[in-house]
Amino acid sequence: MKLLILLSGCAQNYHVTNPPTTPPAEPPGETLDAFGNAPDWATCGEAYAGWYYNLTDDPEALAIGDDGPEVVTPGDVDWWDAANQSFVRADTSLVMGSSWWPVDDGLSGDPDYFAVRWTAWFRSEHSGDVTFALTAATDAWVYLGDTLVADIEASPTSTSQTFDVSVDSGVYKLDIRFAQRVARESAFRFRAVSEDIAICYPDFSSGDSGG
Repeated sequence: MKLLILLSGCAQNYHVTNPPTTPPAEPPGETLDAFGNAPDWATCGEAYAGWYYNLTDDPEALAIGDDGPEVVTPGDVDWWDAANQSFVRADTSLVMGSSWWPVDDGLSGDPDYFAVRWTAWFRSEHSGDVTFALTAATDAWVYLGDTLVADIEASPTSTSQTFDVSVDSGVYKLDIRFAQRVARESAFRFRAVSEDIAICYPDFSSGDSGG
């Protein structure tokens, strides 16, 4: 049961609506995430599985040239390899602070250089455009299923964008990559602007995020 509270001056109006018995979105069926698991929408929490990686301060490994960060793609680099993993946690929100330095293992260059990969299930109950907002410095890539739907590449300062994705009602794998390669500023924010969507925390206990 969904409870909506509407405030108007000092008066409070309460409107109760019952959700549909069967959501418009199709059940996941045989669709699996990166770890071979299908979501259970009746029990999963709204969160992202986040793998955090510690990057070296070597400019070559960070793809930093004489003119600053070079444009790369996730397949070009080893930043998300298991050997670089620092920790794993559940992130209920991907709206991080303006000075965000989550990885500090006491290694050379810490906490300036790091990478993160988040995975989750995304469900849209209706067909049409879904709007997301993305902010990052230095790099971010957003995949819906296997399709790259947004990216911010080699930006030494915080860069923001909103983007629309046309989807059918149903369930999709959400895969987000982030890399911080410039020590002057760290920023990351990702959120869904559209309503009638849900995020489901994946079961990552049976796999790792490397690759």
